[in-house]
Amino acid sequence: MRHWFARPRAIEEDVRIGVQVADDSVTVAVYSQLNQALTLCVKRRCTRAQVPDVIAQLVAEHDLKGLPAYLTLSRTDYETQYVDLPGVPADELRAALRWRVTAPGVLNAEDIAVAGLPLVSDRSDSGEESPLIRAAVMAESALSKLSQAVIGAGLNLRAVAPRETALMNVAYALDQVEADQANPSEQRPPVMTIFLGSRTCGILVTRGHRLYLSRTVELAANEAGALELADFEKLVTEVIRTAENFNKRLSRVPLGRCLIVPYRSDAQAFDERLRDTLGIDCETVALADWLNVSGDSAAADTATGILAVGGIIEPTLQREASLYTPPTPPRRATAPAVLAGWVAGGWALLAMIAITQAVLIDRAEERLTQQTAVRDALRSDVAELSAKTEDTEDIEPSESLVAELNSLEQQRDFYATILEEFQGVDTSLNRGFSDALTALARTPVDGLWLQQIAITPEQVKLEGQTLKGFQAETLIDTLQSEEIFRTWNPESIDVGSPEPIRNGRRARSFSIEGEGLGARIQGPRNIDDSTTTRETDALGIQSLLRTLRRNE
Repeated sequence: MRHWFARPRAIEEDVRIGVQVADDSVTVAVYSQLNQALTLCVKRRCTRAQVPDVIAQLVAEHDLKGLPAYLTLSRTDYETQYVDLPGVPADELRAALRWRVTAPGVLNAEDIAVAGLPLVSDRSDSGEESPLIRAAVMAESALSKLSQAVIGAGLNLRAVAPRETALMNVAYALDQVEADQANPSEQRPPVMTIFLGSRTCGILVTRGHRLYLSRTVELAANEAGALELADFEKLVTEVIRTAENFNKRLSRVPLGRCLIVPYRSDAQAFDERLRDTLGIDCETVALADWLNVSGDSAAADTATGILAVGGIIEPTLQREASLYTPPTPPRRATAPAVLAGWVAGGWALLAMIAITQAVLIDRAEERLTQQTAVRDALRSDVAELSAKTEDTEDIEPSESLVAELNSLEQQRDFYATILEEFQGVDTSLNRGFSDALTALARTPVDGLWLQQIAITPEQVKLEGQTLKGFQAETLIDTLQSEEIFRTWNPESIDVGSPEPIRNGRRARSFSIEGEGLGARIQGPRNIDDSTTTRETDALGIQSLLRTLRRNE
């Protein structure tokens, strides 16, 4: 249930909050769309680590919790890249840009947030050139920190946009002051906006909501005083070059107006130099000239104040160029559309249940009839089989079947005898040989391979080839580490002369002979005293096999 003292929804949609986070300050502005009035614009000095606390304090002090907010980034928070993406629809632009821009530093495409605005020109409109996309690229982690600072303060964050979109909104709003129905803003001459920031200056050329070009000039400027002479001349040169380039290459309609924001002590000097050079109207602008400014709005005409206000006077562009996508708000369960959906769904569910029950009942009746017929048929079959069984209960087995049964029982007894004889065969000798072969397999020597192995209780003989003569002795030392060869001593070691083998290599043949492993091969027999096993020699096994073949 909605709280009785909650802020009315109409007020929430009319009042918007602009937030601008600079490197050393936070500026918060409150704008009323209904009254076209700026009711608050305050600035607090702080470090980046203090930003969440400062925003929360300002929201609490001025009772702004729950209002829609638009965050304008500082120029140092993101990078600008220009990407060519011809033929990409506007709704797919954000997803395509993520894989076309170059991620800053060691980041990859999954670690960045990106948004873009198409750069227009009269040539691109006529199809002579493909428009470029001006992309703002930012680390996802940095975007998350800033957005969580706004959301954590209790504001309803709608968009996080770069500085240039706020300046475009300011230029559009200022141009709208002089526009009329016969000469709308979209048909008026292009406007150049020069933004004098604390560390960088921005130069934009726009026409309505369309962006022709955007540049950033690094200067040692500050908000309080005038520019140094060298920086002043550098900025004037860049502005003139940008204007001339625009008039020659990008537009068939020359620049008609130049706006300098915010108002500064050196703005008049810009006005005079650019008016004489470009031959267009140059104006220094303050928000109070075209907005109803009231309340605590001391920061309205500062650089950060301009950006905070620019982010909320025209929020449509901010949302289109936003690096942040707000989550889809959950639908209220008591909304009329939701309730109507629940009612319709309930009626549909009841109808489906009724239809399903009718179908199930009809099918159950059919199955009952079928099962009754099957039951009657089974009863008839049972009666018939009972009559036949009574006639066959007294029949004796035939003599041929009895004789076959006796024969099968005799064969069973014979095979049981043969199996018992085979179970008496002593196979303990195999264990010793397998231990010796296992030991040979566990002791490989690089450059040596065996070709013949002869192992008897009386003698062990190993033959093979080796690349080096001493490797035969290495094999003997390695074998004596195994349990079965521990006390084995070879009687002779014969290593031949080198002879050529494959691949141009030479090898020596070797032979090692020694006493047999004796009792270690025969091994003791482990016979359980509680059982009796019959010994069967080789002659006995052969006799059993002949007897088995005769009986087959």
